Amino acid sequence: MSKEAAEKRGGRPIRVPGLKNKDLIGIPWMLAMALRNDGWYLRSDIIWSKNSCMPESVKDRCTRSHEYVFMLSKQPQYYYDAKAIREPNADPLRTNYVSGSRSNGINKDRNDNDMADRMKEYVPDGRNKRSVWTVNPKPYKGSHFAVWPVELIEPMILAGSKVGDTVLDPFMGSGTSAYAALIHGGSIWDVN
Repeated sequence: MSKEAAEKRGGRPIRVPGLKNKDLIGIPWMLAMALRNDGWYLRSDIIWSKNSCMPESVKDRCTRSHEYVFMLSKQPQYYYDAKAIREPNADPLRTNYVSGSRSNGINKDRNDNDMADRMKEYVPDGRNKRSVWTVNPKPYKGSHFAVWPVELIEPMILAGSKVGDTVLDPFMGSGTSAYAALIHGGSIWDVN
């Protein structure tokens, strides 16, 4: 807390041992590492990229436009439905090759071992979901300030649970997780 902010609140700045002024604490990563130390498996770090983010009054670093989402499991083997959250293929190379276009110098009739290998790897129902998810925050009329959009929660529920499963939300907040679980055939258990 800055000296000015503390004085406005009628107090003095709080100094936490080991922390420097103007130094990011890294709480999301500290939590992820603490959970690993407690036996959890850190399987993925996902970046929630926000094109419309809260402005920050900073002049000596970039404005933060992302948050972290960590995928953790209690066991090395766990339920994960990658097909449920596949993304559309975005490989113009494959499209051009199949259509016979010469765009980018590619010719369908060309005998190219690399292209043949790529064709074998092509998955017609989409590619594996990437680890950067661009989802813009949505307006919310309530008094909750950390609302996650349904579009951010849906892939987590679809990949991590089956229809009929119960989804645990330890911070119910605005109810986004509950809504996403219910519309996809699950139930919710909140610990708010």
